[in-house]
Amino acid sequence: MNNAAPKILLIDDSSWWLKRMRNLIQQLGCEVMTQNCMKGGIRAIDERNPDCIVTDLLMPDGDGFGILKTLSEKNKKIPVIVLTADFQQETIDLCKALGAFEVIQKEYVKDHLAGILKKVLTDLNTEKAETSHEEENKKPL
Repeated sequence: MNNAAPKILLIDDSSWWLKRMRNLIQQLGCEVMTQNCMKGGIRAIDERNPDCIVTDLLMPDGDGFGILKTLSEKNKKIPVIVLTADFQQETIDLCKALGAFEVIQKEYVKDHLAGILKKVLTDLNTEKAETSHEEENKKPL
């Protein structure tokens, strides 16, 4: 099994938020990649194949909904954590319907992001271990 650090892609148009989240996520032992726009984020998804994506909802060139829709269209099963200041139930429901793993209100990022990321990474490790075990069982004796 690959013991490389999990790759987390951060997408936010605010350099202040990117720096804040990068510092928080690096403390979890993850490799952090950043993009400051939706188009750059989609390019990074294709080029770097992150294990998890943390994205802002609203950006000048698009939004987190676009990231979620693109992942669905490309049939990529990457967990996405959406950060937003627009914490209305309708927004949360739409993010979840489009496949978001979790939606966090930006003002509570520090309190909740690390715990949610740990859950995502635990789920990914379990899934990888199960896939590896299934592949071993398929090999001829």
